[in-house]
Amino acid sequence: MGVATRSGGTVEGVMDPSDETPDDAAAAEAGQAGAGAPTPAGAGGEPPAPRRRRRLDARTLAICVCVALVAAIVAGLAASALTGSDDDAANGDGDDGGIHLIDTKALLAIELTTVAGKPTTLADHLGDRPILVNLWASNCTPCIKELPLLEAASKGGAAVDFLGVDVVDQLDKAKVMASRAGVTYPWVQDPQGDFGNAVRASTIPATYLFDTDGTLLASKVDTAFKSQAELQKWIDAYT
Repeated sequence: MGVATRSGGTVEGVMDPSDETPDDAAAAEAGQAGAGAPTPAGAGGEPPAPRRRRRLDARTLAICVCVALVAAIVAGLAASALTGSDDDAANGDGDDGGIHLIDTKALLAIELTTVAGKPTTLADHLGDRPILVNLWASNCTPCIKELPLLEAASKGGAAVDFLGVDVVDQLDKAKVMASRAGVTYPWVQDPQGDFGNAVRASTIPATYLFDTDGTLLASKVDTAFKSQAELQKWIDAYT
């Protein structure tokens, strides 16, 4: 018999050829002859069972595609509904433009500050005509362009009163802006933004129309009026 040796981490059996028996040689020759032959997949030489992996993968992929498509359609419909609601609210369209979410009773009592520094409320400014309330600030570029339109409407025979609400702003800067825009109708300040939060104004300018009893008739938020005609048409639609 040969002696086992260890080299490079492997063990090899070394055998003297004289030790090899005829049976061993025949077995070796048979093993070499069959080394490259394919091994039958099943008993009796039957062909192997068809693989279902590819079919399952295709089915799974199809299901995933369908699910993704349905999800995309649902998401698109939801986004469209939300966008439509926002657009309606911004333009005073829809059922009520989202004004049903505003607590007008609480809104009328929120404390504002006059230019002279005295406390006041929206309720103090209600009169015999509906009142248009416009939220603005001195650092708001769209507000700067919109204020002259509001001033012109207030002098042009509009059937409403006007009130400006300067939101979270410095009084001296607000005065300069109001003067440059030629604003002559009353305006007050909302120092802490309480009034703006109560009317759900996410950005400014924002314009609201109230009836004589404080009922909120319409709102136009997050966008400024672009022309005198647009502003007048909006007022006429709700008065």
